[in-house]
Amino acid sequence: MASVTAYLYPWDVVGDPDVLQRLRLVGADRVALAACYHGVRAATPAHPWHRVVSSPVTSLFVPVREQAWADAALAPQAAKLVAGGENAFVTAAAGLRAGGFAVDAWIVLAHVDGLKAAPELRVTNAWGDAYSHALCPSQPDVVEYARRVTREVIELGRPDGLIIEAAGPMPFGHAGTHEKTDAAGFSRPQQDLLSVCFCPGCSAGYRRSGADAVSLATRVRGEFARAEDARQALGDAAEAVLAVRARASREVWTAVVEQAHALSVDRIAFHASAAPFPSGSGTTALASRDLAVLTRSVALELVASGWDERRAVGNMSALATSALGCAMGSFVSIAGGNLPAVDRLRELFDSLMVAGAGRLHLYHLGLAELSRVRVASEALARA
Repeated sequence: MASVTAYLYPWDVVGDPDVLQRLRLVGADRVALAACYHGVRAATPAHPWHRVVSSPVTSLFVPVREQAWADAALAPQAAKLVAGGENAFVTAAAGLRAGGFAVDAWIVLAHVDGLKAAPELRVTNAWGDAYSHALCPSQPDVVEYARRVTREVIELGRPDGLIIEAAGPMPFGHAGTHEKTDAAGFSRPQQDLLSVCFCPGCSAGYRRSGADAVSLATRVRGEFARAEDARQALGDAAEAVLAVRARASREVWTAVVEQAHALSVDRIAFHASAAPFPSGSGTTALASRDLAVLTRSVALELVASGWDERRAVGNMSALATSALGCAMGSFVSIAGGNLPAVDRLRELFDSLMVAGAGRLHLYHLGLAELSRVRVASEALARA
């Protein structure tokens, strides 16, 4: 049976002793428990107290200490609307550990909702539109936000490890508000171009890399309607754009690892992608030389996106090929769309492991009805 990390929110655990049995059913040995998370309205089909939980803004599920954020340009809000309140992570983690599970703090960084942030700290497209859901880590204040969130979660939550999502530039297509963009018919290359950032930090980075930001924005707007490939549309400036994106991600990853190492956390998983313009919240994986530096301090795992069953194995294989030297995992959702039958799901799990996944990250035991959990359990038992 595969090694399994199961994803949960604190409110899935607080008040529901049966969650331990569901974890055992899928053979999980670790839990990714949300510690800092963007806004969400979540179904809780198995919980004895409630059926829907709303947490509308980016929140910390450990206390927000005033002294830790007093001089910060960006700060999350305290979780006051969910079971366990400001200490929801600690309360839930205690129950999970009592049941025999290791608890990793699941931290979402650059994907935010309701966070008070100046427009220049957000990803901004070639038309000057700032994305409310996306902080840009080309900005030092955003990197500092990531550092402080990591420190506060470790100091107050005392997790066994970290699972980091959205640790780099966020794309256009992974928003958090009520989406009204589908009818625009933006192709994948167009979405990639909409993800090229022109905030002050990125614009300065382009200049340092030999590309003029104003000319680049003009090119993006001019090529947008006929774009068939983002790199081709960017022309000679493509390498500058990718270099700036890579530097921004490297700054965040390094800040997270430094905080973890300083506070004696030696296990970190990053949601990552081999694509230069990821479509979700998995950051483009760092170059092998950068990963080699970071692994001197902590054990790193890279988790490939598996939201789309059709692309999950290819994503896993590409990431395993491009990021040698790290442990590998694959993210698999049982919470959306039509869940495959047991045999097909077992084949997917097998294929992911053959492609390089040493661990399956199962999303999401709180959102999925019990019938879905049982299908996943049977498929995992056969894998």
